[in-house]
Amino acid sequence: MSKMMNCKACNARNAKPPKACPQCGAKHKKPIYVRWLLRTLTVIVVISISLANVGCSTNAPANGTTPGASSAAPESVKQPKEEKRLTLEKYNKTQNGMTYKEVIDIIGFEISPETEVGEKGSQFYTVSYRYMGGEQVKGSLGANASFMFQGGKLSMKAQVGLD
Repeated sequence: MSKMMNCKACNARNAKPPKACPQCGAKHKKPIYVRWLLRTLTVIVVISISLANVGCSTNAPANGTTPGASSAAPESVKQPKEEKRLTLEKYNKTQNGMTYKEVIDIIGFEISPETEVGEKGSQFYTVSYRYMGGEQVKGSLGANASFMFQGGKLSMKAQVGLD
């Protein structure tokens, strides 16, 4: 036996829950707290999915190219491991003017370039790299570090949240 309810418009007795009253045609909406609960749950799910993707890295493994060098791939490409993550200590050891190889020797592993501008070998050839995600950097949520090389030398570096 279904539950009965009174229509709020005409007070006619109806089976619960009708979408509209069969007597007067008045529409019955879900209670406002149910609508707000569904909206709130939807927002929480979307935020959870977004936060789960924050730590994911979109960088592919290193392709072996260095600024100003040929594009031949090395025999073995180093993959980042738990003990080979960029730390604040390693970041602080890097200095403007260092070559790509000197910086990679400090960091301990390579990644693919994020951007490349100009003609390889020219003094204005510029390549940037971004280390991010739990596999590449040690730090707080969203921690990352960027390195920019121009003409084969480190010309800019920046970091957020490294430990």
